[in-house]
Amino acid sequence: MGGRVEGLRRSTSALLLLLSVLGVACAGGPSPRATAVQRHTVTGSPEKGLPYRLHLPREASAARRARLVVWLHPSTGPENERVEALADALALRGFALLVPTHRPRARGWGHEDLGALLSSTLPEVGFRADVDATAPVLLGHGAGADQALSLWLNEPCRFGAVVVSGAWPLLAGRRRDEVLGLPDSCIARTPVLAFVGELAHAARAWRKRAPVWREAGVQLTLRQVPRRGIDGNEWLLRDDEAQRLLHWLQALPVVPPPSGGQL
Repeated sequence: MGGRVEGLRRSTSALLLLLSVLGVACAGGPSPRATAVQRHTVTGSPEKGLPYRLHLPREASAARRARLVVWLHPSTGPENERVEALADALALRGFALLVPTHRPRARGWGHEDLGALLSSTLPEVGFRADVDATAPVLLGHGAGADQALSLWLNEPCRFGAVVVSGAWPLLAGRRRDEVLGLPDSCIARTPVLAFVGELAHAARAWRKRAPVWREAGVQLTLRQVPRRGIDGNEWLLRDDEAQRLLHWLQALPVVPPPSGGQL
């Protein structure tokens, strides 16, 4: 009799422990949907364009188009991997991430490479029914950040926003803001987010030129990342800075470009 009671107690204890574990998992554990990959990836290689990977929200459709973010960095290595680590978070917020996978020459992308991106790759991606590429967001790091600023200032009506990390407010040896006085409403319309390491040499230049940019009408947000920047090519978009980027992108206004600014 005593053995039966002891066995019953053990069985009851095991059952209660199992129910307890299941209860915690159901009540406090994350839903599989919440942790599932939020995107799918397609690749392309236009005849006269740059090959690419395109990361899209799973729910993107013609009725719910994903706003395009274009990654700029003349590298197919770690920088691409770092930005693609943000692809799920971007997809969750309704953005598609375009990552060119072209391996550049030793000195980086040339004018021909950028021309191929603008004239062939972007139009191919923009032709998709589930992508909104009417006013893409430029996202650049290092040399790619300088390219992003150059592309925007050359065709300010073509892009909806610009994000740069590790850029200088200079263009071909002169101040970028020399061109900001042009009578172009698109320059004032475009939000710009600049990340720079607080310890970087470029930080001083940004602090000096930011008031000039704002006076010219640019919607500039300057983020000086504390204790960063000794290495001028340091990846800044991690942890809290990545969250700042995501919140900033999510708050962007949807402003259609003028008829001449279509891709």
